[in-house]
Amino acid sequence: MKTNLLTKYMDIINCPLQELTLSQLYEYIKHNDFDITLDKAENIFVKSKKTKNKILVVAHLDRVLKKQPRLFRYEDCPERIYGAYGWDDRAGIISALELFNTGLVDLLFTTSEESGCAGAKRITPSKIKQYDLIFELDRHGNKDFINECSMGLLCNDVFTNDICRYIGEKGFVLKPTNGVYTDIGALRVINTKAQMFYMSCGYYHEHTEEEYLIPEELERAIEIATLIIEYASNNEIPVFVPEKKKPKDLYNKEYSRRDGYYYCPSCDDYFLEEELFHCACPLCGGEVEFVEIDGKES
Repeated sequence: MKTNLLTKYMDIINCPLQELTLSQLYEYIKHNDFDITLDKAENIFVKSKKTKNKILVVAHLDRVLKKQPRLFRYEDCPERIYGAYGWDDRAGIISALELFNTGLVDLLFTTSEESGCAGAKRITPSKIKQYDLIFELDRHGNKDFINECSMGLLCNDVFTNDICRYIGEKGFVLKPTNGVYTDIGALRVINTKAQMFYMSCGYYHEHTEEEYLIPEELERAIEIATLIIEYASNNEIPVFVPEKKKPKDLYNKEYSRRDGYYYCPSCDDYFLEEELFHCACPLCGGEVEFVEIDGKES
């Protein structure tokens, strides 16, 4: 166990700000071989000057609860650390900074993830188009590999199976599962070719005062992510292919109370207005066409 891992990042863990800024991270990411930039949404990009890295690791700078962090352990649960009120996503930030040491990844720290991924939604597409793999450690538990979220498919089954098999061969377990909307879901619309996922990093009961972290699980998650980076760096990452869905029944009850639906010719799929992402297709980000429903059910 890396007993000094949390000590190393104690200033980040104990920072009372709800949203970290560049000044809190600068000592960990300053490097002659990397550029550090801010965009209009104050997202922080850390990009290699020497190499065109094909992997981007993401973490979000904000947390939910406003209470002053106060780390403590219960005597009957010594493996758990309570009181930080922000392991989501302070644990993800620590993970990203540790993975940065591999020299094989660029970093993206986003703002306002907990407020509807506002920072990620404002990212200029050209900033992340170069990457073939984009992922983050931002999930409770210790085994979840999120390959699909409420915004749709994040990575293809072949890629999921290859990663989980490789990690299994190294003595770890990843469990493919579905997740909720997060920065990776927002970035899916901006970069439509990269494989994406997010994964567990050892925190539990996020967004509550009972939130806690199991440090051993965070360290294990970082080790697994390091292996994934190793695999992705030594193997060709396949281009992401959007899932082809069957057209919805245009006359079922879901649509019968509406005047029409939105059709994406690129994905050959249909969407309700609330399913669109910035008035564009939630799968590929392309233009959609409004089509009236004729002969609606009564």
